[in-house]
Amino acid sequence: MQSLLDWLLTLPVVALYSVLGVTAALENLVPPFPSDVVVAFGSFVIAQGGKGTMLGVFLVTWAANIAAAMPVYPLGRRYGAERLERRLAGKHAHSRDARIRRMFERYGMPGVFVSRFIPGVRATVPAFADALRLSVVYTTLMVATASALWYGLITVVAFRVA
Repeated sequence: MQSLLDWLLTLPVVALYSVLGVTAALENLVPPFPSDVVVAFGSFVIAQGGKGTMLGVFLVTWAANIAAAMPVYPLGRRYGAERLERRLAGKHAHSRDARIRRMFERYGMPGVFVSRFIPGVRATVPAFADALRLSVVYTTLMVATASALWYGLITVVAFRVA
């Protein structure tokens, strides 16, 4: 493990930032992708190397996450929440779709906000929001705020531990 850390510390900060940005974006396209773990470890590596900044890590991961999340929004209207969830969740899609739909209908925008903190579910939030005809402006605001809190927390903790 030490040799891996030593090698990562030799990489240019731009390469590390790029990996973190791609990782934060991927979780919106591949729902079970463990971006939180990669971002936490990458933040730790950057803090250890003293090359990058906490603000830099935060801005890269936050912007990449939103940039990948919001293009998923129009897929909800085009394909419908049920069909989209079935493709993403497989055989358990029907029960998951019903729970997510009930939550959005009951809680609206606060449901969008809270859902962004649930791994696996967060990738489907923008599409469900559009399928249920929630405003793109408010959906973007909720996704951006929740992502800011989440990636801010991960980044701060990783930098403090380092």
